[in-house]
Amino acid sequence: MPRLHTELLTSQVTNHDEVFGTRITWTLGLVRDRGKIAKGGIGGSAAWWSLRHHHACAYLTRRLDDHARAAEIAAALGDDLAVVGED
Repeated sequence: MPRLHTELLTSQVTNHDEVFGTRITWTLGLVRDRGKIAKGGIGGSAAWWSLRHHHACAYLTRRLDDHARAAEIAAALGDDLAVVGED
């Protein structure tokens, strides 16, 4: 099981992403950069592991919205949810 977990979090590809409009690094389904491993969801939900501060956070919402509220929580924790490449 540890090998599978390692594979999940290991960078798999870095390239220009058409949806985000920038160069980003993907693991097996998660965005990874120097500061976090993260996944955003429809409606403003988001979850991330802070590589800098060694904590995890998740924000779930029951309505369709943007990611502004999750970004406020991230900022309060000293994290940045901006999508950037790992390199």
